[in-house]
Amino acid sequence: MKKIIYERKCRMIWRILKINFHLSIRNHLLLAILYLLFVPVLRGIENLDAARSAECLEQSVSLIGILLLVPLRAPEQPRAIRDAAFTRKITGHTILLLRFAEALVLLAVLTAVFAGIMKMNGCTFPYVEYVFETVLKEIAVGGIGFLTAVRGNSSAAGYLAAAGLEMMLGVG
Repeated sequence: MKKIIYERKCRMIWRILKINFHLSIRNHLLLAILYLLFVPVLRGIENLDAARSAECLEQSVSLIGILLLVPLRAPEQPRAIRDAAFTRKITGHTILLLRFAEALVLLAVLTAVFAGIMKMNGCTFPYVEYVFETVLKEIAVGGIGFLTAVRGNSSAAGYLAAAGLEMMLGVG
């Protein structure tokens, strides 16, 4: 009996993840991928030493945290949709948490793949450490934007907060 309940919950969560991927993540993921494809054109990612590799990952790649995390609440921003979404069996906060977790996994994968491409192009840096630090920065900057978007019910406010934090971190 417990196994059946567990399987139903897993199927329900999987269904929610698929629906939410199409609803709130897919387009932003494509934008993040396009951005990452453009980074080598702007910066060049071949034969970089550890310092230049860290610069590239920290200054360019970490921006995908803003692209993927800030707009997670956007589908529920209109009041009518928000009221309908938050009356369901599963709370809106649970759905936001699942979206956030899904976006975090995608952030980690995109960052790891980009850093792997840098390594294949002759860059020398400690791979695991730099990927971990970049993902942490993506979470910090994108997370601040996400929280601002949720509390202010405005993706624009979230983008501004995340961009402001990114500029403050970049100055230091």
